[in-house]
Amino acid sequence: MIKKIKKNINENPFIKNTLTLVSSSVIAQIFTVLSAPILYRLYTKENYGILGSFIAISTITNLFSSFQYLQPIILEKDDNESIKLVHLNIFLNLIGTVTYFVIIIILLYKSIAIKYYFLLPLTYFLNGQSEIISTWLNRNRQFNVISKATIIQSISTPIISFISYYIYKNERGLFTALILSQFIQFIFFVLNSNIIKKLDIKNFNPKTIILKIKQYKSFPLMRVPSELMNRLTSQSPILMFSIYSTPEFIGVYNLCTRMLGIPIQLIGNNIAKVFKEKAISDYNNLGNFNLIFLKTFKSLFLISVLPLIIVMFKGPIIFSFFFGETWKDAGNLAQILIPLYLLKLIVSPLSYSYFIKNKLKEDLVLHVYLMISNIIILHQGFELGFDNFTIISIYSINFSFIYIIYILRSYTFSK
Repeated sequence: MIKKIKKNINENPFIKNTLTLVSSSVIAQIFTVLSAPILYRLYTKENYGILGSFIAISTITNLFSSFQYLQPIILEKDDNESIKLVHLNIFLNLIGTVTYFVIIIILLYKSIAIKYYFLLPLTYFLNGQSEIISTWLNRNRQFNVISKATIIQSISTPIISFISYYIYKNERGLFTALILSQFIQFIFFVLNSNIIKKLDIKNFNPKTIILKIKQYKSFPLMRVPSELMNRLTSQSPILMFSIYSTPEFIGVYNLCTRMLGIPIQLIGNNIAKVFKEKAISDYNNLGNFNLIFLKTFKSLFLISVLPLIIVMFKGPIIFSFFFGETWKDAGNLAQILIPLYLLKLIVSPLSYSYFIKNKLKEDLVLHVYLMISNIIILHQGFELGFDNFTIISIYSINFSFIYIIYILRSYTFSK
């Protein structure tokens, strides 16, 4: 029986690649989950709130590190053409990093920059370069390297956070861990890929770069505004809480979304990497990718059912037990947000259908609605005096509605 299962796995590239990514990520996330109760008892809500605000801004600005020219690296049929896109992405990231540093220096000079913001260009560079290499590895089906890099970052972050706490005794320990773990992952990618050999500076041709920019101009023109709105929408609660609420509540929200986001990081993102490659292959060879779409949807749906039931009924008890009574409100938030995050788990891989069928305009329309409607909900909620939990409830319902539309439309595109 075991031999038969192994044989089936080896003969099915999709299952094999998925298991390679997921199994290694399981190890990494288990370490994260086990270390979280310790770290959340050491650092305060305010410490995590300050970090959460920083990450929210970093998430938004890091979008411009590639201007969405990463996806064509996978879409290109020829390796030589694909490596030209790698050149393009590295160039854009370097230019963006220098520009970011200049902006931060100006802000610091004028004394309007907030503490720790000088680290933003560094995370911009490290994240951008790691994403470029990861995309190249994904194209070449080197999922094992991607998995190991994920493990290394997930393990190094809590270890450095723990050690740094006894050095700094404040949020500086969290920032130290954030930067060092990103740097470690980047170095691992460089040392364990063939990207350096491929990136011969002699092959860098500005004319070719310009041609690639024009060839895939629809990605920055359509996808950057769409993704910017997506990130503004997803980070808008933290941005609004930074204005209307306290760092302590941001810390609570940070813990809740971090824990709920683990399945997406653990399963959704890894399945997405494999789904992209298989769906593109099926579409190019068969003219549709319905079979892999349905297989992925059913798997993610079945995975989602049990966590939904448990968190809906026992959220506050679970968070209080693992992180301490002071974090009970994170469990109350989890009860509100769990349907949204489980839908996000399903949508995260399947929405790539919009790229495959080049439905970027429709994707943009949905993102416009999400950004405008959620900002209105959050702003008006605070203006009308609603409590934080009521505002988050309305926000979650609105977001979930759009995710359902994404699933239905992606299914139509797969046929």
